[in-house]
Amino acid sequence: MARPSGEQHPLSESEELAADETAQWGPEAETSAATEPAGTRAVGAGLWATASRLLPQVYSLLMSIVAARFLGPDGMGRQSLIAFAAIFGTTATALGLPTAVMRYVGERVGAGESETLPPLVRAVWKVEAVAATIGAAALIGIGLNGAEPKAAWVLAGVTCALGVLQKVPMSVLIGLQRWREASAVTMLMGGVAMVVTIGVLAAGGGVTSMIAVGTASTFVILVWTTVRMRHRLRSLTAKPRRDPKLHRSVWRWAAISSLGVPITLIVWFRSEFFFLAHYSTDKEIALYSIAFAAYTALAIIPQSLANAVAPVFATLFGAGETERIRAGFGRSMRLLLTATLPLTAVAIALGPATLRVIYGDEFRGTATPLTIMLLLLPFLALLHTSMSLLVGLGKQWFPLTFGAVAALANIGLDFLLIPRYDAVGAAIANSAGQVTAALPMIAYAVWCVRGIDWDVFALVRAGLTAGVAGVAAAGVLQVIGGGLGVAVGLVAWVVVFAPLAWMLRIVSPLDAPWLKRLVRTKLAQLRKRKSSGGPIPVPDARDTGA
Repeated sequence: MARPSGEQHPLSESEELAADETAQWGPEAETSAATEPAGTRAVGAGLWATASRLLPQVYSLLMSIVAARFLGPDGMGRQSLIAFAAIFGTTATALGLPTAVMRYVGERVGAGESETLPPLVRAVWKVEAVAATIGAAALIGIGLNGAEPKAAWVLAGVTCALGVLQKVPMSVLIGLQRWREASAVTMLMGGVAMVVTIGVLAAGGGVTSMIAVGTASTFVILVWTTVRMRHRLRSLTAKPRRDPKLHRSVWRWAAISSLGVPITLIVWFRSEFFFLAHYSTDKEIALYSIAFAAYTALAIIPQSLANAVAPVFATLFGAGETERIRAGFGRSMRLLLTATLPLTAVAIALGPATLRVIYGDEFRGTATPLTIMLLLLPFLALLHTSMSLLVGLGKQWFPLTFGAVAALANIGLDFLLIPRYDAVGAAIANSAGQVTAALPMIAYAVWCVRGIDWDVFALVRAGLTAGVAGVAAAGVLQVIGGGLGVAVGLVAWVVVFAPLAWMLRIVSPLDAPWLKRLVRTKLAQLRKRKSSGGPIPVPDARDTGA
């Protein structure tokens, strides 16, 4: 990674991260998007990103519980397949443009050339409108050619088109690091959709009714994010300027990124649905869907926190802040892994029993697939942090190459395992594909920043603490059993984990001072807003980074 001209010999990473509040990833002077507090901005963005993805996933889980009761395993499996097809179609037809837009919006803001963005967004709208039409036509065609229920497939096509268009304003807002504006409507509409879906199911509605609610929700989100995007673009500049070089860079990035879309669909989406639909039954689809959804809900926490730093890295890259990128990447990797280890332990200890209690014995087959997938959580946190760095630095070919290897491995295992082991085989195949992609990309990202200090001893302490607390929770569950056992097991986990984490000091000394400063800053901001009276105002990039 190139170093800025005139740069002096850099400090060691431990010296950088132990420096005072003017250091790389700490509270810097508040001036521009590139020089304002990058760490605070990244954490604020990460919290909003997590909430915007976690809450809808929680809503989906709650809806799936109700759907399981009203529709049964077969009906729920059919609904899951159609809903997945809409998501699959949205990603497949949007291709790599959303990531390209997010990245170059961040870079241009960091470089002080925001006036070039409005013409770019107009050009992207035109391309994505064509993509939306193609995606809608494909899914509607499936319904018209005999897939049942026909109306549900038609609505899935409309949802796909709206979803593709929605990616444009969402990517711009994320690139501008306006996470709150991008997130609020998603969280609100997720709650509204959940209540309406439960109502229509209770009133006798079926699969088609559930898909219709999702279509309406997507439409509202599209309108809201478009309004907010236009407002933000107008506030950036009064005189937009078209930059042909920027457009060429975006199309080139999107073209290369689009080559990775099939990899994303195979490795990171539930592509095993199609194999289960061919080789197995709707019930097995339902079992895999529930396990995958529960795993995804937990994975969203480290994944969203990691993804939130991509526009921050891009902005710093545009400003030439090489050493701040390196320091921030190292800190992100350590803190996310430290946080993910206890999450993984308690999820493995209590997760399978929780699903059995919630969904009933008819869905007890979710236990093994869920456990297999939960083992990936620590890898996932490191992978998505690494991918955020690579996006920010403009690195594409290496992730694409190893992603292709992972996709081939995933497909091969799908053919080998799913016909024999159904949902369990699907979980093994998908997990193997993700690990195959994760390990080389993590190593490459670390190499790009010339290495990081992992503080292995702190990570070992975190792993030991997580393991002991997880065993305690599992032991309580084994003795008591049922829903009460899950609740008491969670309490036991907290009682064991909290004091042990404090005694063993699981947070690295490289990060503890920064984390304390961050907490103090956030609490001070909250107290200041509360003392001012009235509603807490919408924060801007200078005070929270959202």
